[in-house]
Amino acid sequence: MHSRWLVVALACAASGARAGQGSTDPALDRLLRQAAERNPEVSQARAAVEAERRRVPQAGALPDPVLSLGIQNDGFKSIEIGEMETSFVSIGASQTLPWPGKRGLREQVASLELRKAEAALARADLDLEAQVRARTSTSCSPASS
Repeated sequence: MHSRWLVVALACAASGARAGQGSTDPALDRLLRQAAERNPEVSQARAAVEAERRRVPQAGALPDPVLSLGIQNDGFKSIEIGEMETSFVSIGASQTLPWPGKRGLREQVASLELRKAEAALARADLDLEAQVRARTSTSCSPASS
């Protein structure tokens, strides 16, 4: 309950200071910063941006190489490698190489997803700012006193 009154008091101070100062109001900026730190939608949007930012370099990377080990044994009771001519051990390594341009295209798609996440973060920030400004203007207006 005390924190609610603190928020209202800060909002009123921000509203009064904004009327006298114009658009640069340290109290309102502090209130907006506190709201952004505690708002779950903004936190979720920030986490999505960070996740998408980390996906961009991964999207352009080559797939992992593959190492294969094998054994062909023709004996039923023991290992017959070196004794039977059709028994052998094999070792192989392979690397998938995508068609030219596919890696760059994947990276572009990941970059577009990053831009989409950044736009969602900006929207969440603007929504939160509008909510804070609306609450500060309605809770401190002379009609609400």
